[in-house]
Amino acid sequence: MNHKNYVWKSGVILKKNQARAEVIEYYGKREIKIRIYGQQKRDLMTIVTHELDKIHSS
Repeated sequence: MNHKNYVWKSGVILKKNQARAEVIEYYGKREIKIRIYGQQKRDLMTIVTHELDKIHSS
């Protein structure tokens, strides 16, 4: 599959091993929603939140 299918203006789907994360920004609400499914969800959630924290602090 083409990676362009997983990225759009306000969101992205990330994959790591058997887990997927859907990260969507709701700009007007100043909110980001993260939905994670599959196996090893906690590992992927840790990575996603760490990267969002880095972005937020810069």
